[in-house]
Amino acid sequence: MTKEEAIEKARKLMALGSSDNEHEAAMAMQRAQELLSRFEIEMASLGEDTTAGEPYKEHGIPASKRNMVHWKRIAMGGIAKANGCDIYLHDNKIVLCGKHSDIEKCRMIYFACIGEIERLGRLLCVGRGKSYANSFKMGAAMAVLKSASDAAKAAKDAMRGTVTETALMVIDNRHVEARATMYRKHGWKENSGGSRYGGRAGGDGYTAGRSAGSNVYGRAGTGRVSGGSAGRIGA
Repeated sequence: MTKEEAIEKARKLMALGSSDNEHEAAMAMQRAQELLSRFEIEMASLGEDTTAGEPYKEHGIPASKRNMVHWKRIAMGGIAKANGCDIYLHDNKIVLCGKHSDIEKCRMIYFACIGEIERLGRLLCVGRGKSYANSFKMGAAMAVLKSASDAAKAAKDAMRGTVTETALMVIDNRHVEARATMYRKHGWKENSGGSRYGGRAGGDGYTAGRSAGSNVYGRAGTGRVSGGSAGRIGA
């Protein structure tokens, strides 16, 4: 299987999460992430670098027209790390840093997940106010971060004992390399404290968002939910 074939297969897996059964839908996106992670590990075990010849690059994704939206960068932070990239914030953009093909994987997963979180927000936060809606999205984003990490870990666990530890660490090492290159390029120093993601957590909206977000990794891109009605909510 080539890199392009792996990405296309992952894309198709995400599109399969069309079931109204929450568990079945959640599994689709997780399988896509696990597939991508396992592919990288398998190639590394064969001595193949899937990003060979690709230069380090940065790609900015607008997060808001006015203010940086915390929940989007939280989601992207988890997705980026699970796929060998890192992020920083600049001029109301989430800037992805890493190799080209890794960035493309992050973009594919990110836009699917963000679209699903926003859709769930329109369905489940009607009449609850902007603060509740924003907390809901924050909770959903935190769930996406955890799901991305869990899927990457599951891929390593499944292959442990059949490949070398070096192969198992290929994605983690690529993330470290992307982060180090990012800091060198901009002349930054590592911040020993605080969070790069920020944002507020807590309350009923956050709890509801965590619950709904735990299924986003499967429902992304499906355009379906088991009920509810659409309505406008805060950004």
